[in-house]
Amino acid sequence: MKQPRKIQRLLDDVLADATSADFSEAVLERTLRQARRRQRIRRSRQTVLIVAVLAALVFWLWPRERAALIQAAKDSPRVLPAINFVETLPLPPGMMVDTRAGLVAMIPTSLATLSLVETLPASELFQQLNDNQLLALVAGQPIALVRYGPHDATVVMSEEILGTGSRLE
Repeated sequence: MKQPRKIQRLLDDVLADATSADFSEAVLERTLRQARRRQRIRRSRQTVLIVAVLAALVFWLWPRERAALIQAAKDSPRVLPAINFVETLPLPPGMMVDTRAGLVAMIPTSLATLSLVETLPASELFQQLNDNQLLALVAGQPIALVRYGPHDATVVMSEEILGTGSRLE
């Protein structure tokens, strides 16, 4: 690995012969020209931005004709008509609804022929069994109660019970 000092000295020796005063002056002139150009561009951007902001302010604050028209409409007195006329016409005969007695057949009834029909609430249609009551109903038959969770269970019966169609009562 070479030391940085040796490399720097070598570069200084090589470049010292090749560089002339004209070259150094040309490089300096070019650098200054680029710096001035950047400064001009920066100033022109700032100027354009300031002009744009001022134009927006002038446009925003300039009185508009539309605002003047709205104000004129608000200031003008409203003229309401003194009398409003409403015109009504009778309906044509085809649009009239007619009712007549005797068009609907009446069915005579008495209290003796009436029967009251009512529905029972769902809680009275069946009785819920707990696990012990269910197992007591199927005592002596091959059956299993499989639990999947605290409120989820399945009754497993043999094919024999299902095939005979035994009814649990």
